[in-house]
Amino acid sequence: MTTSVTGELQRDSGSLAASHGAYAREGASFQTMSRCECQAFLWVLLDERRQVLEGWAVFRGARSPAPAHSIGAERERFDIAWACPICGRNTLRTVEKDALRAVHATVGLSPVA
Repeated sequence: MTTSVTGELQRDSGSLAASHGAYAREGASFQTMSRCECQAFLWVLLDERRQVLEGWAVFRGARSPAPAHSIGAERERFDIAWACPICGRNTLRTVEKDALRAVHATVGLSPVA
């Protein structure tokens, strides 16, 4: 099953991104998010090669680091895996490279939590 993890983000990119911890970072090219089964928002920043720079979870307004990595990032469809810090699940999502949200990094921009 292929999941477009940016579906919610594309419908309401401004308010959803701002209210759930989205931000840009120097060197980041792409950003995406998904929901864990525990309902935490799982976010990831990727570089131009679609390798993970940073992963985090947002649950009830609190932001926590969430280890993440990309699997098969050189393919059109690849996987992103998170270790959810809220429930401990290993969450795996298949992503299409064209569904990734491009980010424009601004030096000094910090996360909104």
